Amino acid sequence: MENTELPDLHKIYEELSRDAIKISEAVLNQTKSLYSVEKVYSYMVKTIWLAVLIFSVVALFLITTRPEPGAVIGLTLIWVFLVGLGIFGYRHRNFFLILMEVFQNVWNFYYRITLENVTVTGADPTERVLNKLKIAFPELDEYIKEKPHCIKMKAEVSGKSGKHEFDVYVHVDRSLLNKLTFGQFGEPRYDLILKRFSKEEPITEKDLSQLRLEMLDVYPVSRFPKKPIDRIIVVSTSSFSDDAIAYAMKGDNWIPPVTLKKGEEPTLDNYLTKAADLQIEFCTFDLIEESINRHKVVWAL
Repeated sequence: MENTELPDLHKIYEELSRDAIKISEAVLNQTKSLYSVEKVYSYMVKTIWLAVLIFSVVALFLITTRPEPGAVIGLTLIWVFLVGLGIFGYRHRNFFLILMEVFQNVWNFYYRITLENVTVTGADPTERVLNKLKIAFPELDEYIKEKPHCIKMKAEVSGKSGKHEFDVYVHVDRSLLNKLTFGQFGEPRYDLILKRFSKEEPITEKDLSQLRLEMLDVYPVSRFPKKPIDRIIVVSTSSFSDDAIAYAMKGDNWIPPVTLKKGEEPTLDNYLTKAADLQIEFCTFDLIEESINRHKVVWAL
């Protein structure tokens, strides 16, 4: 009987994972352009409603000072046209919200499969998870190669009330156009922070709450409309408690917080819809469980 060599299932699985990553990247590249269109569309709708407000004030002034029938009819028709344009834009934003949901689902799959199934090397556990993040965020890898001084390992970052230690701190300079337009246009580029907990007990809500306070000390809430940081990556060697996962999922604990009105169901979909309605860009926790050279995404948005 001939000896048949069994295939390396782990190697095959990793190759399939890399193929899935390539497909996900292709989809993400297409949806990223749609995301840019969505931002422009959103600003156009805002501009139209601002024009309606300004025109209403001017029209009211003209009608009260010169109440001529022709002028009243003309101004009324223009006002109705602008209001109709604003209503049309607002109603059709649902199309872009659906596209954003598709983008979010593809991104989540891409992010998880990269961290959980791609094998990387590194001098220590922190460097290994960082190398996975470089694959998940190609723009981060390019920026670090371009400006190696922007990344600090075991960094002490100054806040308003003192210094805070993070395992990885990447400080990214925003483009000049992004700064001049207060974060509205141009490549924004966000900071990235990784905090690794190596202990026997699971990470609890109290740990995340303390980390959130440290983040707010480094990044005051007044700066968050410009969204200087994209996500806080929390790595644990002993998983996370249920209350920690619930804490990360709750919009009231995002930075800045997304708060629902009284009576609204505190579900993740409602928080995301609320953030989309208010055009809030927020920062969340990514919860990643670490075992021997392996990672599992417990929760990430």
